[in-house]
Amino acid sequence: PKTIYLSKEDAESRKYRVLRKIDLSMNSIVDQTVSLIMSSLKKVRLHSLNLGNNLISKEGVTSITHWLSKNKSLKELCLKQNDLTKEGLELLQNSITKHRSLEALNLSNTNLSNSGEIINKIISSTKLKTLILRDCKFSKNDISLIINSITNSNSNSNSDENVSKNSKSKS
Repeated sequence: PKTIYLSKEDAESRKYRVLRKIDLSMNSIVDQTVSLIMSSLKKVRLHSLNLGNNLISKEGVTSITHWLSKNKSLKELCLKQNDLTKEGLELLQNSITKHRSLEALNLSNTNLSNSGEIINKIISSTKLKTLILRDCKFSKNDISLIINSITNSNSNSNSDENVSKNSKSKS
């Protein structure tokens, strides 16, 4: 797989239809620039988007979630080391629960203290295979909610597998 690094000008001036990965991390991207990037990616089928280590806050997340509602091909999203806030995370959670192809989400170093319930909803209502939450400043209660969600999610997966196996054996 080929990684393509685009400047803001490249993204705005070219019309890409299929890209495997765009890595725009560590570019000091602010919310207004996120809006431009997302609008330039309207007709792009993208597998992986890395916007980590930028200056993205709730307003930038709004642009990302609007784009996600129209782009169903994304499998990996990295928003690590941004200023997402609890409100931004709620917006993201509402969007990705409807986005069935997303498999990996990286929210590391985003100061998500007191966001355990939202992470719980993300875990229980998505098909994520990878969720990276390194150094998010979670409280003990957040950690407890997240662990319970993972445990319940695994129990449900095992139940689904057992139901599937049982229905096959009855056939």
